[in-house]
Amino acid sequence: MKKILIALSICVLLVGVSTVSALFTLKIASQPNFGISQMNVANEKFCVDDILVKEGGYRVDWSHNLNLIVFDQQEADGYYDIYTMNPDGTGEQCLTDNQNIPDGHKGCSAWHPSGEYIVFTCEKEKYFGKRLFLLSRWLSKLAVPGEGVNCDLWVMKSDGSEFWQLTNLPTKTRFLDKQPYTGVLHPHFSHDGTKVFWTERVGQGKKWGEWTINVADFVIEDDNPHLDNIKVYQPGNVPCFYESHGFSIDDKKIIFSGNLEVGQDENHLDIYTLDLETEEIVRLTDSMDEWDEHAHYSPDGEKIVWMSSNGYGMSTVREWWDVLRTDYWVMNANGSEKTQLTFYNFDLEDDKRVICSDCSWNADGTRLATTMLIVDGDAITGGIAILDFSIYGSGICEVQ
Repeated sequence: MKKILIALSICVLLVGVSTVSALFTLKIASQPNFGISQMNVANEKFCVDDILVKEGGYRVDWSHNLNLIVFDQQEADGYYDIYTMNPDGTGEQCLTDNQNIPDGHKGCSAWHPSGEYIVFTCEKEKYFGKRLFLLSRWLSKLAVPGEGVNCDLWVMKSDGSEFWQLTNLPTKTRFLDKQPYTGVLHPHFSHDGTKVFWTERVGQGKKWGEWTINVADFVIEDDNPHLDNIKVYQPGNVPCFYESHGFSIDDKKIIFSGNLEVGQDENHLDIYTLDLETEEIVRLTDSMDEWDEHAHYSPDGEKIVWMSSNGYGMSTVREWWDVLRTDYWVMNANGSEKTQLTFYNFDLEDDKRVICSDCSWNADGTRLATTMLIVDGDAITGGIAILDFSIYGSGICEVQ
C-alpha cells in the first residue's frame, strides 16, 4: 500500500555520473526517429526510469484487474480507433474496427474496475457538416479524442464484442439550426464501478465553448448497460471549460481541470477537486498563466500526478499545440509538496518541445503509463512510455 510513497520519496538515479546531476534518458534505441535522446537534469528526489513501449499511441488507462493498457491511435484513414496491449507493448488488439458503431473517431477510453467494460467517446453518425467536404475536415479535427465535439459516450465489452450507446446528445443538424454543437470528454468509472464521470459541451462561448461536469449511475439491467440519475455541476465563477480526470479513491470526490476564475484563459487550466456531496471545490494548483491538466490519484490515494507547463510559461494563443511544453509533476493529495517528476524540456533547443499528456498508474503505484508528443521543428512524433519507479530493487536510491 505504501509502495508509491517509497517510490516518490527517493533520490535521483545516477546514470553514468557520480554527482546528483544526472542524465534522464528517454530510452528509444528501437525507435531512433522518436526525436530526443538525452537531457541533463538535476532532480534530487526521484529514482525513475522510462521505456518507450508504443509509438503513436495516446490517452491511456491501465486496468488493475487485467493488467492491460487501453489507448487510442490514429489509423491510415485519419480516424482514431481503440486498442489494448500488454504493458510491454506486446499483444496489441484493435477493439473498435466494427460495423456496430458509427464511423468516425473513437477514443478517451477507460476501464471498468472489473475489467469487463470499457467506456469511450465515439463520433456521432450524423451532424451538420459531417458529409460536406471542406466543413467535414474542420469538424473532424474537433471530434478527435481529447476534443470530443459531436461525440457521445459509449461502452463496450473489454474484447470489443458488444457495444452500447450511453448518451445521445442533441447537436447541430441543419445550417439554420440554433442548436450548438455538443460533445463529451474523458469518461471515467468510479473505483466501485457504480458511477461514470465525464465533461460535456453544452453551448458556445470563448475558445472551446461552455461545458458541464456530469456524474451518473452506471447500471446494468438484463446484461445491458445504461446511465441513470445524471447529476450536472458547473462549479466556478464563470461558464468555462472543464476536463474530467477521475474519482478519488473513496469515490467521494472527483478531480478535474478548468479555467474557473474570472479572466482565466482556457490555456491556463488549474487542477480542482469537487466533493460530490457537499459540492465543495478545492483548488490544488493556483496559477493564472500555466497549463495544468491530466491529474490522477495514485492507487493509495496519497499522491496526484499531473502534467504542467510550470517553468515554461504558456501564452493564450488559440493554436496552443504550437507553443505548449509540459512535464510531469507530483503532489500530495491535498496539493502540498509539488515536485517536478520529469525534465524532458530541460535545456532543449528552441525548436524542440515535449508535451507530456495523459497518464495512468498500474495497480501498485510503481509504474506510470504516460503519453507524450515530441516536436522537433515541423516533425511531430509521440507515443506511450512507462515510467518505472521499481526497476532498481525497491526503488530507493540513497545519495552518497
